[in-house]
This record gives sequence, structure tokens and C-alpha cells, in this order.
Amino acid sequence: MNCSAYGARKRRGSQATLACLSEVKAPVLLIWSDADPIGPLAVGRYLVAMLPRAELAVVPGADHMFARDRAEEIAPRSQRHLLAP
Repeated sequence: MNCSAYGARKRRGSQATLACLSEVKAPVLLIWSDADPIGPLAVGRYLVAMLPRAELAVVPGADHMFARDRAEEIAPRSQRHLLAP
């Protein structure tokens, strides 16, 4: 499948985008809440299964704005991921 930026634009649509997730080579940190009514944890679990080098970090009891409201908890996790070899 052609998952280049050009190929993705040419195919359009979320199904085409999802099909390309397995080709992402970079490590990915997904930070998700288990109480978000907008982005359910099931979506994060699905994405971590589709991305070959993904890690899912779950923030318990947080709502959709957890990155803003719980930044002191999120920032160190993000920093460790970004600084990892």
C-alpha cells in the first residue's frame, strides 16, 4: 500500500489512513484516559494494536482535558518518551 503523504491524499478517507498505521516506524506514545467520554479508551487500545512501536499510557479517572488539567503527571511521561534512545 502506498502510505506516502501523496498516496494518503490520493486515497482519502479514514480507512486508508488506518491501513497505513502499521507502516509507522517511529516509536509512539499514546496517552489516554480511561474516563474520556469523547475519546474512549477502546480507541487508544485499537491504535496501540495497529502501531508496531506504540505504547499506551492510561491516565486513570481523567476527562478529555487531562493533558491540560494533569500536566504535572503527563509531562514527565512525555519527556521520558521523547528522550529515549
